[in-house]
Amino acid sequence: MKQNLFKWHTRKELKNEPLVWVVTEGVIQIEAETYIGRRLTDVEMNRMLEEFEDGETRFRFTKFICETIDEVLKNADGRWSGLDKQFIKREKGKKNS
Repeated sequence: MKQNLFKWHTRKELKNEPLVWVVTEGVIQIEAETYIGRRLTDVEMNRMLEEFEDGETRFRFTKFICETIDEVLKNADGRWSGLDKQFIKREKGKKNS
């Protein structure tokens, strides 16, 4: 897209909260190339912006977040154990630096 229509957020607007997931035009274009074999046009990218603002799309995104929360809370099979250990080790290393 020649003009970026997505809102840029400053650290102040984000209240210094870390970003968890960022969807850039580049990410969308990579997915488009994989999915449909080509990049989206500027007109199609503009439609993407509108679709992201749509209430139904927001609902699906909210549902996705809630389903993901459910998955990360599950650890009965030890699925997250290795990842958790790596994270704790990395965090301890940051504090000791």
